[in-house]
Amino acid sequence: MEPEHPAESEFARKQRLYNQIIDLYEKGKAWEKAIELCKELSEQYETKTLDYLSLKNILQRQASFLDQILTVDRPSPSYFRVHCWGQAWPLAQRNKDWIVQGADWEKISSFSERMQLLYPTAQLVNANTMPSFETMDKGQYLQVTALVPIPDRRNRVFTTPDVAPRIRQYYEHHEVDQFSYQIIKRNTLANRHEAVDSSPESVTDIWTERRILYSEASFPNIARKANVINYATVRSSPIENAIQAIKNKNDELLELERKYEPLSLEEKQDVNINSLSLALTSVIDSPLNGGVHKYKTAFLSETYVAQHLGNQEEKEFVEMLKSAIEDQVVIVRRCLEIHKSLVSADMKPFHKSLVECTYPAAYRKISANN
Repeated sequence: MEPEHPAESEFARKQRLYNQIIDLYEKGKAWEKAIELCKELSEQYETKTLDYLSLKNILQRQASFLDQILTVDRPSPSYFRVHCWGQAWPLAQRNKDWIVQGADWEKISSFSERMQLLYPTAQLVNANTMPSFETMDKGQYLQVTALVPIPDRRNRVFTTPDVAPRIRQYYEHHEVDQFSYQIIKRNTLANRHEAVDSSPESVTDIWTERRILYSEASFPNIARKANVINYATVRSSPIENAIQAIKNKNDELLELERKYEPLSLEEKQDVNINSLSLALTSVIDSPLNGGVHKYKTAFLSETYVAQHLGNQEEKEFVEMLKSAIEDQVVIVRRCLEIHKSLVSADMKPFHKSLVECTYPAAYRKISANN
């Protein structure tokens, strides 16, 4: 029987295995990981073996990976919290939290179906259908929650200016070990202030709890899962939620601006700007929960400000919200200019409708006064 690995020198075997691993990384579009191994091999070729032909080949391959990082859009992985409730689970899984990586762009509905097929005897529950603790403790229940990765903003990718958008986008969802999900609680603690808007959809009634989960291993990883080793909870008031919503949209628009501005300067034709169009539409035409207009009515009105004259923290939040909205005014104006230069001829009427909407009209008025 032939051995799995033929007789060869230590370096030859390491070189062969490295090349196989690089091939697999390339297949999985994990070009950053492949580059790390390319660098190790190139150092060996340059300083140990003086094999300049192999050095040339590995550097060319490394350059091709860099080119793909800068030019190819990669799908973002989905992450989910899986919690196993009840004494019917095996001891290794009982009452434990796991973070599991789903398929690219996988929705919670399809992931939950996969989990149900994997554990057919478990009953799938969510926050609205959870039975009592006593009932769950005796049975076998499975809870699935969609997670948002929390990247390390201290990473040079985020602190260095003018980093390519695709590089930043990659690290938004990769090399992460912290995740969060949000619980919305209407009217919680709201009784201490008189509500400005008593309608069911009032943004002044929306309090949230952001649960942060810390995993024992960073993602992505080979196992595609990891135990949760620690937790934290951050509670946010309605006005804090409004500030965060505006800032999140500002960050999204800024990322799109960095992506499309160079293309607008080159006057390229037939550029796919669907993501920019959708982002602008979400701000201008159909904003979530009423968008900026509703936030201004709820938190920047004279009534709300008068109610919180003695609350220094709330006054600071009001100023932060004003600042975030003013930033959005400027960002949307710039993005509309980029959209105008890149939009195709048949989509010109759509661009015109964005510019002529009431919300952009307010932008133009504010911008003219700046």
